[in-house]
Amino acid sequence: MIPHPFEKIKLTETDEKITVYATGKEYVFSKNTSFFFDSIKIQGKEVLAEKVKVNLTENGETVIWTDTKTFIYSANDEKVVLISSALGKTFCVNTAITIEYDGCCFIDVKIMPIGKTVAQVFALNAFAERKYEIQDFSIEIPLKPEFASLYHYYADSICDLYNFKGEKKTPREFNAGSFKESLKIPFVPIVWLGNEDLGINIFTESDQHRKYEENDAFELLKEENRHVIKINLLNARPDFWRENDPKALEKYSPVTFSFGLVGTPVKPYPKKPYNRKILHIDCFKKVAGDYLNFLSNPVVEGDTEIGFDRIKRLGVTTLFLHEKWNVLQSFWEMPWETERQTRKIVEECHKRGIRVVPYFGYEVSSLNPLWGEYADKVLDVGSTDGRKKGGWYRVPHQRDYIVCYDSEWGDMFYNGVKKLIEDMDFDGIYLDGTIAPRPCCNESHGCGYRDEQGELHVTYPFKGAREMLKKIYTFVESRGGIVNTHLSSCMNAAALGFSHLVWNGEDIQRTIKDQGLSCVPMDYFIAEYTGRNIGTPNELLCYEFEGVWTYKDSLCLALPHGVLPRPNDIGTPLEVSSVLWEIFDNFDVSKSEWHPYYKDGMYPFENLPEKTVASYYVHEDGRKLVFIANHDTNGKKAVVSSGLFQNATVYDAYDKFDVHVENGSVELNLKKYDCKILLVK
Repeated sequence: MIPHPFEKIKLTETDEKITVYATGKEYVFSKNTSFFFDSIKIQGKEVLAEKVKVNLTENGETVIWTDTKTFIYSANDEKVVLISSALGKTFCVNTAITIEYDGCCFIDVKIMPIGKTVAQVFALNAFAERKYEIQDFSIEIPLKPEFASLYHYYADSICDLYNFKGEKKTPREFNAGSFKESLKIPFVPIVWLGNEDLGINIFTESDQHRKYEENDAFELLKEENRHVIKINLLNARPDFWRENDPKALEKYSPVTFSFGLVGTPVKPYPKKPYNRKILHIDCFKKVAGDYLNFLSNPVVEGDTEIGFDRIKRLGVTTLFLHEKWNVLQSFWEMPWETERQTRKIVEECHKRGIRVVPYFGYEVSSLNPLWGEYADKVLDVGSTDGRKKGGWYRVPHQRDYIVCYDSEWGDMFYNGVKKLIEDMDFDGIYLDGTIAPRPCCNESHGCGYRDEQGELHVTYPFKGAREMLKKIYTFVESRGGIVNTHLSSCMNAAALGFSHLVWNGEDIQRTIKDQGLSCVPMDYFIAEYTGRNIGTPNELLCYEFEGVWTYKDSLCLALPHGVLPRPNDIGTPLEVSSVLWEIFDNFDVSKSEWHPYYKDGMYPFENLPEKTVASYYVHEDGRKLVFIANHDTNGKKAVVSSGLFQNATVYDAYDKFDVHVENGSVELNLKKYDCKILLVK
């Protein structure tokens, strides 16, 4: 079953080429003149500057591939499999590319020496002995520069302020932003190159068999007429190919390299991205006691209104319960008393037209009765010394360790969650960190690999989590529910398509607290947080730090990027969001065009102070909703001019007063981290 809004795969074939259409993407392959991607179109735009290039330097010579062939191996509505062959002088290459309905391509590339013909085996024709040396084997994906102005890579624990070698970064370095110069990147599981609207995401589980310089697994090359993602596979003979000898062909078996490619956005960005008004309780701002007792009693000092009634009055349509809803962290079964309380929460919310979504992390708890039978088999062994990752501690007293969804836990999790949602009448699921490909080398379920010296290495399991998410998304989507994933700086497009909404921003809260908003580059935020270049809307997480950073302050970061913050406190943050929801309901962005400050030709404002930006929506009826945001800790007064204000009335939609307009200018008093929301008619 293909869930909304994805489409069935379409396939066309002519004498010259094969074209695969997969939800807004078009991949073209030549049948006879090349053996990789000839063309990649995203949203109807050709993003490649030229064909994808497979480089091979063998025995000191650059190879020109000959006798290339590409075939359709199999095809149905959900996936297409293509196979290819190409001939060099000493080596040949085979590929297999599986393209799924979301446009995700799983690619195997195999290189091997050319074998003997039957006549040569029987010594009827001579077979010339060759050297089997490789100096370069790499893949170049060249993008047009206009589609490659931003980059991203993901490394495990990137939200911790450490570099690849575990050394603390001072000041913090960011893993995304404007693509200003060529970059060399050590092995990471995700690399993305694109712009505000689209891009190419490369993902890989393993560097097995690859040989490259220490910080040269990937290169992002900024050239005059093209910007290139280069995947370096070999810079020398593979380790398990030994010295040349008469039986070399028997010894030099094919070397396989596996990785993935997906064009982004993986699905259409929704016209109304924030159609759910979400409150997430107990995240960072903790709730004392159990959730039922909390919501059934007054929640604001001096007010008799109970929690259930307060969230209804302030406009909440979806309540997210954090981890404490179940005494067993991240499990789909619960003790009797927990079940009774949770059913009551769902009942009280549904009576008020409010949906309920439970939290699930990426862990197995020591309190779980399945721990003894499954822990060693399914936990993530995140380092080669055998240490299990995680260990989060919470009450009731337990420890929670990271699970690997490439184990049998993936199927168990899906089946358990499906039954839970049906039994409890939940309205979706919140998945904390599930999409992040964490390193694992638990050999008991097939993760990790051993090199020629027997040394164990980690792998980054994508497929198990992706397949589990596909099933969860399809099931929840069929019920009209929501799948919400939480990530910290991980643009895993292979998984993000199977989310309705993303919650992001935890990784920058510490930076804002310690160093201020000025230390968060806006191009980093544009690359990772706007959601339009991936296809899944983001909501911004905000942790309040007294005197430093408040929920209302977060509007200056969120709104000019087309993002809404999500309240994680039933107090003032919910009151702020309630006003925002009313503004967005009255304006209706689904009938509007978005004009962000960071796109060329969309910046009709003059006299904006330093560290101030402005973005706006234009409604089909001519109204504009303008966000003018001060990213500075210093307040400032400004007289901002714009053609938008000429012959117009301006209303402060948040503070609810008419703004004086004179000669197309408005005078604004911008406080620290302020954001003015102006309705222009």
